[in-house]
Amino acid sequence: MKRKLLPLVLLALVVTAIQAEDVAPLPKVLIIGDSISIGYTTPLTEMLRGKAEVVHNPGNAVHSAYGLENLDAWLGDAKWDVIHFNHGLHDLKYVDDAGKNVSDKARGHQQIPVEQYGKNMEAIVSRLNQTGAKLIFATTTPFPENTNGPFRMAADAARYNAAALEIMNKHGVTVNDLYAFALPRLAALQRPLNVHFTDIGSEALARETAKPILQALGLPERIPIVQTLWPETLRKTFPELQETIQPDKGDGVIRVTDVNNPTLTLYLPENTTTPLPVVLVFPGGGYNILAINKEGTEIATWLNSIGVAAAVVKYRTPNNREGAFQDAQRAVRLVRQNAAAWRLDPNRVGVMGFSAGGHLSARTSTGFAEITYANVDEADKQSCRPDFCILIYPAYLDNKKRDGVAPELHITKDIPPTFIVHTLDDKHYITGSKLYAQALKELGVTCDYQVFETGGHGYGLRSQGHPVSVWPQKCAEWLKANKIVK
Repeated sequence: MKRKLLPLVLLALVVTAIQAEDVAPLPKVLIIGDSISIGYTTPLTEMLRGKAEVVHNPGNAVHSAYGLENLDAWLGDAKWDVIHFNHGLHDLKYVDDAGKNVSDKARGHQQIPVEQYGKNMEAIVSRLNQTGAKLIFATTTPFPENTNGPFRMAADAARYNAAALEIMNKHGVTVNDLYAFALPRLAALQRPLNVHFTDIGSEALARETAKPILQALGLPERIPIVQTLWPETLRKTFPELQETIQPDKGDGVIRVTDVNNPTLTLYLPENTTTPLPVVLVFPGGGYNILAINKEGTEIATWLNSIGVAAAVVKYRTPNNREGAFQDAQRAVRLVRQNAAAWRLDPNRVGVMGFSAGGHLSARTSTGFAEITYANVDEADKQSCRPDFCILIYPAYLDNKKRDGVAPELHITKDIPPTFIVHTLDDKHYITGSKLYAQALKELGVTCDYQVFETGGHGYGLRSQGHPVSVWPQKCAEWLKANKIVK
């Protein structure tokens, strides 16, 4: 009896934590900085998703004089818990008397001399101290000699950092020493002859930045792994979109849209050493938005609680089903390619989707033989066939006449074992689940189709009070029965 109660207790704890998270506002983190910080703010936001609200100052904070002039506007009326800030890269560059960049030291001067830079940073720290926020200063990142763009002397990064550190030590400001972190790794992290970093470099800087922020907030330093799905050269061919979070509708759902930099964010259970099963989680949202917390990070927390790694996939939206399908195939391959490094079992890689994400998961588990893009790198030599599939209130599984499975879903005996959850009152989409489950069973594919009376659509783990609220327990039992979870 105790063994049967344990999953229910774990589920109750997870749901209670999620509900508490919905009620309590997240701590607010302000990032002030130039294009280097703009580059690492996107992965940083993913790493701190559900733990803190991360905001970057509008645009580029450029040099310290500009920062001092605009500081009050950037601070606004918000109550910031942590402010992570930097100036320096634009201070030390060379400009002419009109303030325009020059590529030759002899033709100009440093935009903000180091003595004035120190005075500006003193004034900035004094103003930031008035906010009551915990302050973190990021040192200016290094760069090689003869970089492209405006003239900069590599040695000046250390010189300006020394001036700033004197002030930070005086005021007791925490230092995030990105200079020391990046210097021995420049060849691997930075673009050639450039001050800017590659996607991998920006992700590495984000991880270093997340550590002191989590420490300042009193949170465990468990930082998920954020993996960009496609190289930057290929992403330049995607539609030009600026990823946004839609205005809050008061329901505790974070809705992300205009995604053109697809990622997977890997969450690992604590205290694990053996290779783990992993589930790629595809949030729903009608292929227009992604319910990134309700059907993403909250699901990852639950999966971690039963000993399963979770990779939340942020796929391309809006209205890009083929792009999303490519993202899904690529994500499965990347997980297998990195299985050893991430302590995952490449033979226990599953997909899980909600609503539109359910359709995408079903398509991934039926369309693995489709070649949807040309090979990009070694990862694409990996199989994109999932080892199992979990569909929670999936949408779009039936055809337009609602008398058969959608034509893009290729029903064969090679479809992996599948677990499906639906409720009778989700009238618009339950027909598709019924037809899909029936088609799988007719071919002898392992399929557990769980039907409940009520629950509606789009509940995630928030279905308390409805019969369908036991779906996580049923799913955990299915994973064990199929030897996915040991």
